[in-house]
Amino acid sequence: MKDAVEVIDRLLSHLGTILRYIAPGFAALFVACSVFPGTRSFLSSASPAIVVLGMLLGPTIYGVHSGALVRLFWYPITCLLHKKKLAVIFKTMSELDDQRWLRRASEEHEVLSIQREMDRWAAMLNFLYCLSYTMILIPATAKISQRCSASSNWLIILLGGFVVLAAAIVSDYQICGKEIRLSDQYPDGRRPNQ
Repeated sequence: MKDAVEVIDRLLSHLGTILRYIAPGFAALFVACSVFPGTRSFLSSASPAIVVLGMLLGPTIYGVHSGALVRLFWYPITCLLHKKKLAVIFKTMSELDDQRWLRRASEEHEVLSIQREMDRWAAMLNFLYCLSYTMILIPATAKISQRCSASSNWLIILLGGFVVLAAAIVSDYQICGKEIRLSDQYPDGRRPNQ
């Protein structure tokens, strides 16, 4: 039974990796296919180039998100949760990053289990953010450049992108609050009494 649980845990871990790094690229290709009229024939050709393009776009979108854009959302959320000065907020954000790594390196089963669940939640959250970027930026670019299809696909996808972004922000607010509580509950990645 323990072996089955470990296999399921590894599969879920791989699903998180796919959601973070690969799925956003294929979502971007799907959105482009829905919005730009000329891309449908290219994408339906089932060319290996599509797989390569999707697998390159995904990490690129995630890299831009994790390297720059996520801070634009995380800062106001942390401000709402803490209601402190700017310098304290930046210190808190840095400490939350440090605490997350300490929990991942912990040898305590309870701490590792909690952090695995948080990482699964974060994978879904990162996917939602990356999906919203493609659902907002691609249709907006198509409309501005007047290269979108005559149908209303671009508007439906654009509005859907804002809904997905709102869901990501709400989830981010929840996960950020939980991370703050976990950093207090498990300072330095372990239970305080140890």
